[in-house]
Amino acid sequence: MKMPFPLRIRECIIDGKGYDVMEHNRVVISSHSISEHPKVNIGKCPEDRVRVDISVGGFELIPVGNKRTHVTVMFNLNPHIPYLPSRIANFFLRHVVNQIHSSMEKHSTFKKDSPYLQCMAEKADLYNYIESRYEETRKSRKSGTFGK
Repeated sequence: MKMPFPLRIRECIIDGKGYDVMEHNRVVISSHSISEHPKVNIGKCPEDRVRVDISVGGFELIPVGNKRTHVTVMFNLNPHIPYLPSRIANFFLRHVVNQIHSSMEKHSTFKKDSPYLQCMAEKADLYNYIESRYEETRKSRKSGTFGK
C-alpha cells in the first residue's frame, strides 16, 4: 500500500500472541513492537526509515451470532511524528490497521507442540467458524462490499 508522507518512511517489528478466552466468549490477539528477539535477528533500522513504537496493540474477536463477529481493534503507538494531521491519522486508522493484521497473519508461526494449536484442535468448530468469518470479511473488504 502506498502511504502518504510521513508514514511512508515508518516501519514496525511486532511480536504478537493469541489467547483463547472462550470461557468469556472471545479470542484476543495482543501485540507490541520489539527491537530484539531471542530467535529472530531483527537488525538495525535502516537510516532512511523510522521505527514506530507500539506499547500495546491487539484485536478482540467475539462471536455474536450466526455469521456475525464483533471485532475490536486497539493500538497505542508512537509514530515519532511531532504533528500528525487528523486526515493522515484517519487514513491510517481506515487502511493500515487491516494491513497490520494481514501482515501479522502472514508472518505468524506456531511450534508443533504449541498449546495454542492444541486448544484450536480441541475447539475445531469454533476456530473453523472464526476463520471462515475472517476470510469472508477479507473478501468483502477487497471487493468493496464490506458493511453492505
